[in-house]
Amino acid sequence: MDKVNLRSAKILGVVGSILCILGTFFSFLVLRRIINFNTFPIIFFIAATILILFALSDISKKTKNRKIYSNFLTGIILSTIGFIILLIALGGIFISLLTEPFGGSQSIGLVSGILLIVFNCIFVVSTYFIKMSFDRVSVVLNNRYFKISGLLLFIGSILLIILIGIFVILVGIIFEIIAFFKIKDELEINNQQIKKIESS
Repeated sequence: MDKVNLRSAKILGVVGSILCILGTFFSFLVLRRIINFNTFPIIFFIAATILILFALSDISKKTKNRKIYSNFLTGIILSTIGFIILLIALGGIFISLLTEPFGGSQSIGLVSGILLIVFNCIFVVSTYFIKMSFDRVSVVLNNRYFKISGLLLFIGSILLIILIGIFVILVGIIFEIIAFFKIKDELEINNQQIKKIESS
């Protein structure tokens, strides 16, 4: 049994998850035109992602379970690619709506629609990798809230196409905050259990 200190990972994870909630809140305000500072949500999401990456990197190293970090990193990379595709799609839809009264090409709107579907597929895959990361953290730290959070984020990404997924994802992030908050400052790790998870 090895004893590891996870206090820094706990703090980084809690703060990062809270910033993620705030980013979602400011996104809503931007969409409702309550505030005009459009980069505000992006700043929060980037900061949240970096902090959670550092938290999971710390957990991954101290529990000697590299897939905790690598799976989450893969999920973040895929979601970043997905959101770039989403921005291109939304830009295409905007251009299509502007040019339609002047006989603009309908192909722009069609391509944008296809890109939206591609975004949704990539986002589902990205949250699946995040779910796998959280599943491992749940087992290694004996913290069921990570497993619940990962499952809700994954289900939310699938339901995103019918908008209800947004609320499921928000609940998933709330459970993520709880999961990080529930991490013990010091934890005894079973080496045999770690090796079993790592080899799976």
